[in-house]
Amino acid sequence: STSKYLAVSESVQQWRGAVMSQVNSSNNEHQPKITKPSPFARFFFLRTVFGILLSLLLVVGGLLAYGSMIKESNPDINIATATVTTTWGGADPETIEQEVTNELEKEIKSVEGVKTLKSASYSGYSLINVEFNSNADVNRSIQLLRDAVSKAESEIPREAEQPVVQQVSVNDAPILTVALFGDLDLAVLNQSAERLQDRLEGVPGVTEVTLGGSRESRGDKYS
Repeated sequence: STSKYLAVSESVQQWRGAVMSQVNSSNNEHQPKITKPSPFARFFFLRTVFGILLSLLLVVGGLLAYGSMIKESNPDINIATATVTTTWGGADPETIEQEVTNELEKEIKSVEGVKTLKSASYSGYSLINVEFNSNADVNRSIQLLRDAVSKAESEIPREAEQPVVQQVSVNDAPILTVALFGDLDLAVLNQSAERLQDRLEGVPGVTEVTLGGSRESRGDKYS
């Protein structure tokens, strides 16, 4: 009986040891890992007053800087932009596009630094807007554009007037375009356009009103 008691006691102790080892291993698995904080976080954690003062200083400095910034609704952006206008009285839009606009575009597209090229052909005149890259020199780009237009003049019919290259800025962009048309005599349309131009030029704040496609009188006829 003594030997049986000893055998049972040893079995119980082994069972208890196995249970305790499992419990210890389970506790080790669920124990959270402690990571060492960075020197930056530790510095501000130990010096909370300094961290609060620095945060307030950054907020106040940002508000003061924002209040002193110069804010403009339409800032003047120094980008080379120009318009090429060609007038040909009596020509229809299709003729203007084929014999004027397309010929000018062929030369303008080869100019260095051109970013966008937009054109429109109307009855009596052609309008081409040219915008260069932002890093392009303004004076050099406009001069290259003038040279290209001069080169294309030989391909334009003699009946058309000489193309006009005008440098513009963002603030000079047209805000309103008005087209007059109808089954009326050309002289009546021309006179109505001129009267409308005079009235628009008298509006406060208007700096310029350009009339395109008008026809000059020759005696009693309009060419």
